[in-house]
Order: sequence, then C-alpha cells, then structure tokens
Amino acid sequence: MAQKEYFQVIYEGPALENNEMDVRDLAPALLAISDVLDEANKITYGDKTKVQINVRGSFKTGSFGIDFSLIQTGIEGFTSLFNSEKANATANLLQILGFIGAPSTFGLIGLLLKLRNRKIRKVIKEGDNKTVIEVEDEKIETSPKVITLFSNVKIRIGLQKIITEPLSREGVEKFSVRKDKQLTIKKEEKDYFKLSDIPDEPLKDQVREVYLKALAVIFVEGNKWKFSDGTNEFFATVKDEKFVKDVQANKISFTKDDTFKVKLREKQWITDIGLKTEHEIEEVISHRSVAKQISLPFEKE
Repeated sequence: MAQKEYFQVIYEGPALENNEMDVRDLAPALLAISDVLDEANKITYGDKTKVQINVRGSFKTGSFGIDFSLIQTGIEGFTSLFNSEKANATANLLQILGFIGAPSTFGLIGLLLKLRNRKIRKVIKEGDNKTVIEVEDEKIETSPKVITLFSNVKIRIGLQKIITEPLSREGVEKFSVRKDKQLTIKKEEKDYFKLSDIPDEPLKDQVREVYLKALAVIFVEGNKWKFSDGTNEFFATVKDEKFVKDVQANKISFTKDDTFKVKLREKQWITDIGLKTEHEIEEVISHRSVAKQISLPFEKE
C-alpha cells in the first residue's frame, strides 16, 4: 500500500523574474528537501516505510516553483501522529515538518518561526502527546515528534539549505510551500531557520607509545607529517620542537621508511558533519633506521 501527497515549493523575487534560478542555489535546496523528508520519515515511522520524492517545474512571472509528489510505502498499521484515527501517514509527515498546515499547528517550521532564535530555557514533557517549551516569558506547546525533529542536526541543516541559503541571495524575497493553504516565509525571517553553532562532543583523548613509519615530511601547516602504523596511514602534527629543530638543522638524518617510537596523542570528536580525528606526536622517543643488520654471534676477546 502506498500513499501520495502533492505540495509545491515556490521561491519568489526580482532575481527570478525570468522563471530561472541558479542551479547552484536550486540543486542543494532540492537535495535538502529530499534528505529532510527521508530523515523525518525514518525518525517518525522507522525503517519499515520508504519515501520517494518526485519533482517537476511550475512557473509564474517573478517566481520559480517546484511541484513535489511524496510517495510513501509500507505504512500499513500506522496511526496518525496527532489522533487515533487511521493515519494519512504521508500528510502527517509533511504536517509534522510544517510543510503543510497552518503555522499554528506547530510543525517544525511553525515552531522555528515562533521561537525566533530565542534561547530555550526549559523543555517540559507533559504526557505522550504534548511538550511545553519555555522561552523568556512565553510557553510554547508542541508535539514530542516535533521536538525530535528540532533536535536532529541533519534535518536542521536541511531546512537551512531549503530556506535560509536561497533567501540570502540577492533578489530572492520569499519562500512558500503551497497545498490547501500557503505557508510563506519572508526574507527577514530567513535566519530563524539558521542552525546555531553546535559544540563538538569529545569522544576520546589519549596518549600512548607506538612505533610509526614516516611516509612524508612536511614543514608547513604546523609540521604535519604522514605516518603509518603498519595498518593505517594518517597525518600527525609533530609537537616535539627539539626533534623538529634538529631535523631542520640536519642534526638528524633519516629516510622515509625509518621507524620512530613516539608518544602519540589521538583525539576524537563528534561534529555537526560527523566524526573527526586528530593525531599529534608529543615526543619522539627513539629513531630506528630502516636498514637491517644480520645479528652475528661475535666472540668477545
């Protein structure tokens, strides 16, 4: 069983007078709409349902419009997000995002318009279907599902690409989503959908003694050298200043395959774009030449 919903996204402004839009602006927005709907579907309904988003262009003077059809499969047995009747799951997905329905229904887009970038002081869960957000002297009621989407970095970055970035272009004044009713976001509201900087979450920071092979020596950009531990290759910043100065002064000579015993510091974070890892050589303990020698049983005199 499949369900289908149609909606239209429209960008308006003097820059679109000829019904043309720069593909560098349009392509990220289109991909972001697909990504946002796909991620929201996974969060809301799990992996049992799939969504497919199809597009075709539609135009009027001074605008660039895209007609979307959202097709959702595998929805048997689901009920509405907002009531206990048999669901129109596809419409609910658009509604919880705020693509359709009045802003007063407080889908994600409506919530962001209501918050206006104000700092959230407290989030209170009241039962299974109601969450209250305290902002300054105001309390805003919404759905726990909307809060889940609000907290999802991928969805928030997607909305930024769909709304904030196109409206930041000169001559693009409005963003609208049209179905039964029309949601319109003006240029001056664009930053309400801009995701604030998210602090990185540290995962690991450890120092250990290891043997490494130098593959490339680079004295620019903070003395980043390329190393191998026998399995993986990576760049590491050499923090041992005495060792670096001795190398630069030709007091230490070595070939690229020589082995070094070092104190290696490895740091990992989760960032808004994924996992990040950095390596630093805090100290070079010893250096072993690549040249091997045969050990012979010399007799002492």
